Formats: sequence, structure tokens, C-alpha cells
Amino acid sequence: MQNILKRSEPISDCLWLRQTYRDSIPADCRGAYYEILNKLVAYFKELVDDIIRENGGTISLPMETDLFKNYLSGYNLIYTGFYNFWGVDGYFETDPDDNKTINIYYNTNTPLTRQRFTKTHETFHFIESLDDKFLDLFDNLLLNSTLPKGVIIKLMEKATDKATAMYLMPNEYFIKKYREIKNPKKLATLFGVSEQTLCYHLKECGITI
Repeated sequence: MQNILKRSEPISDCLWLRQTYRDSIPADCRGAYYEILNKLVAYFKELVDDIIRENGGTISLPMETDLFKNYLSGYNLIYTGFYNFWGVDGYFETDPDDNKTINIYYNTNTPLTRQRFTKTHETFHFIESLDDKFLDLFDNLLLNSTLPKGVIIKLMEKATDKATAMYLMPNEYFIKKYREIKNPKKLATLFGVSEQTLCYHLKECGITI
């Protein structure tokens, strides 16, 4: 696996992020929340680019989790579905008998687009767990930030959601396809995501429909 701690840009580098939809973040937390979220988006943008480069830059739609297997060489990723009525989308855990085997669980009582999103999202959570820099940031936020714990958890989940969207809809290729098709429903089908996820990502890319 490529060492994700040896990046050319530190996690503190900022990337401008368009705030285009309601976020339910308390007004007195918004400044700090978005400052940190911008930094995490920059971190994940580089990570997604690394994952794609590790696979020779090849993109096959819809994007599945195969690319992670090359990037996380040395780890055995096992994806297992479970049926759940109570809104749990997914989680991951390390095999108690083999710390190189990672079990990633996803709720099959959801649309296939959601299952694909969940598998990717939980894989990113596993990658985060390997990165001391990311874990230090999270710990420092919990210990030293004025942000409430609930807002910090929301921040980390939102950042991982954005990483998932960037992986499933790689920006440069995504924009190119949008210019060719310009039909959100067809684009959502092509990339294997929900229309809502696709429309959010269009806004992130500065495209108004």
C-alpha cells in the first residue's frame, strides 16, 4: 500500500468548497466547521487521485471497490451484505484472527446505488484508520476544539461522504461526461449513484442545472 502519510501537501492546506445546500450546522460553528471540512476535502481529493493512479489511471463505470484492493495491497477486503430495517447502512471491523482481513458490511435493504455508496464509504473509513495524521486531527478536534462532539462526528462523516462521491464520480471524468450527456438521470445511471448524490456533486463541481 502506498504510504498515505507521505503526501506533498499537508492536511492543513485549504481547498475552496462551495456551500450550496442546507447543512444543519449551528451558526456559531459554521466558520470552524467549513474551515476544517475544506482541509479534509483537499486531503481526500489527493487520496482519490492516488487510488486511481495506483490502478494506472483506468476508470470503469460504475466505479466499484476493486481499485481499493490494489491500493490496499496486503489487506484482504471482504464485503458482506446484511439485511437491516433500522437505518444502519454499514460498518467495518478487523477480523479478530487476522488483522490483515477487513470485513466491510453493508445493508442490502437499500437500493443498489446506496449499497455501492456504503461499501465505498466504509472502505474510506478503514483507510482513515490507517493514517496517523488523520487520527491525530480527529483526536485533537475532540480534545481541543470548541466544536461540540456531535458536530465533529458530523464533520468527519460529511468529509467521508465527499470522498465517496469523488471516488464514484472522479471530477475531471465526471465533468467531461456531464458536458457530453447533460442529463442528470442518465448520468446517475452511468455512474451508478442516486440522482440526489449526483446533483450534490454537480454543485460541488460548480455546475448549476
